[in-house]
Amino acid sequence: MIALISKNRPIWIITVGFILVITTLTVMALVGLQEVESIRKKAAMLAKEHLFTAKLVDSLEQEQQRAGAILVGTIRVNSDSQSRLRILAELDSFDQRLPLLIQEGKHSLPSAIWLDLEDSAKAYSREVRQALESKNATKPNVDLLEFRYEKLVHLLGQIIK
Repeated sequence: MIALISKNRPIWIITVGFILVITTLTVMALVGLQEVESIRKKAAMLAKEHLFTAKLVDSLEQEQQRAGAILVGTIRVNSDSQSRLRILAELDSFDQRLPLLIQEGKHSLPSAIWLDLEDSAKAYSREVRQALESKNATKPNVDLLEFRYEKLVHLLGQIIK
């Protein structure tokens, strides 16, 4: 038997080498398949996060536009109660929608800027309500309202970037 192995030694070496190569290629293929699956899962997760972020940014931009419309409406409001009620309805919608967006943002994109935005939105809303409650929006009220609006827009702009 030993004579048979030594006589066919090159064939045994080639056979063992071939088996090692096939085994190595099989293991590498399995590792490659696992990597492909991992990459696929990560790509799906990134796509989901991107979609969520795009929706959040779009919603924040809509609320920014709503805040601008509220500001213009508050400055131009006339004495009729219909226009005041319309602006207050828009403000109520703004007050309901923006905090929800802020909560979503806090969970997905943690940052201290969300707290600043929340405070700024509350201050802006409070100033609009005060301006609408007064019979005539005096110049200081309008200036303060514009200041609150600009701060709100600045924070929204930082988040949207």
